[in-house]
Amino acid sequence: MKSTTIITIVLLLFVCGSVYYLFAKESGAKQATGETKPASPQEAIKIADVVKAPANANEAQTEPKPTLQSSRVVAYYFHGNKRCANCIKIENWTHEAIDASFPVALKDGKLEWKVINTDEPANEHFIKDFKLTNKSVVLVNLDNGKQTNWKNLTGVWSYLNNQDEFASYIRTEVRAFLSGG
Repeated sequence: MKSTTIITIVLLLFVCGSVYYLFAKESGAKQATGETKPASPQEAIKIADVVKAPANANEAQTEPKPTLQSSRVVAYYFHGNKRCANCIKIENWTHEAIDASFPVALKDGKLEWKVINTDEPANEHFIKDFKLTNKSVVLVNLDNGKQTNWKNLTGVWSYLNNQDEFASYIRTEVRAFLSGG
């Protein structure tokens, strides 16, 4: 075989492998972020239920669902259809910090974690309700189903280079809301 033929074959294999890799990577990213959420906060599925989905049906029946408390805190992560690496990092780090720091409050229904896509028409009202200008973590106090106060945790953008400081910020803010602050 001529050397040009060998080089051509090697280059074609490289291009095919690269295209396959990019396709596989893109498919995985869409599966990881393509989930849509229900329109209303009352119907929203907690991300913890999705991430920790049971391996079999028997396991699903043994884990009790938290009952919603008349007074509770809802930790929202709001995003759009287009999601950058930092936006996904904020969602993941917030979820990890809440799960690790407040398992009892989550289980008891005193704290809820919800991920909402504000690009869905039914969820656009959140942009006005919470004056959202970017992807955001928002804490909301609910008392008997009525919103008493809320806070947009804009500081999450300041801690993207340090997960420990990020988690500390989330824990501090959530703890203040859980104690009625």
